[in-house]
Amino acid sequence: KQLEELQIYPSDTVLINLNIEKFGLLEGCNRSDYVNIFKEYFSSAGGTFIALAFTPVAVSITNRGLPYFNGTQKAYSGAFANAMLKDYKYHRSGHPSNSVVAIGDGAADFVANLDENRGAYDFCRRLIKEDGKVLLIGMNNYPGFITHLVEQDLKLYRQYWIRFFLKVQLKDKIFKRLDPGGCSQTFDRLYPEYIKHEILRVGRVNQGYSLAVSAKQAYDIDYKILSKNPDFLRCHDSECTTCHVFRWKTIHRVPFFVFRKLVKRIFK
Repeated sequence: KQLEELQIYPSDTVLINLNIEKFGLLEGCNRSDYVNIFKEYFSSAGGTFIALAFTPVAVSITNRGLPYFNGTQKAYSGAFANAMLKDYKYHRSGHPSNSVVAIGDGAADFVANLDENRGAYDFCRRLIKEDGKVLLIGMNNYPGFITHLVEQDLKLYRQYWIRFFLKVQLKDKIFKRLDPGGCSQTFDRLYPEYIKHEILRVGRVNQGYSLAVSAKQAYDIDYKILSKNPDFLRCHDSECTTCHVFRWKTIHRVPFFVFRKLVKRIFK
């Protein structure tokens, strides 16, 4: 009932970002039980649920000691995703840094061909194609929904020099990630537009304060804003390397950034 109040139905395709602690710990349960809750719900009408299964990417010039990816690596994007990766019915996409894990009737089709030859956020495009939704359960601050795909489509990644050094080791080659996303600290600036257009659903799933939105509707709003003002999400946090070090316009700050890192390491 809580999911339906958020307009999340058993037949839907839904990208879920779940904070297990804020969802509410289930007494005597394992991590797999959190997955089973959603398996039971979506299997009742042929739906599919997805989670981010992101893995590390290194900043490297020498190509030494790169993180390795072959699809078996643990995700850094949350305990829920890793619990899904242990389920016998999971399907995982093959993107070396931005893979997703899916369970449900449409899982295999959803992750198909989302590999190193596709954009890092092309899974969001597939979610839109499926008329999918994004469900955030127990999240901190103001998380994003579909914004990084908009940045990818607008080619805003071209403003980052760091993209030429983001690498992952695959079995027979080195993958270079040329399409990094922008800053994630300021997504709250988009929320007034979601509220204005009445697309944001708010409620609770178990104990977790939750937000839900149509992926397509969020994309359209984000695209309209960022296409007019590409700097709309630029933050003012001097510690944010994405905004204040890794851009071509701020490349002159690199020596200061490296010096500060060394000082902190010496006097740690």
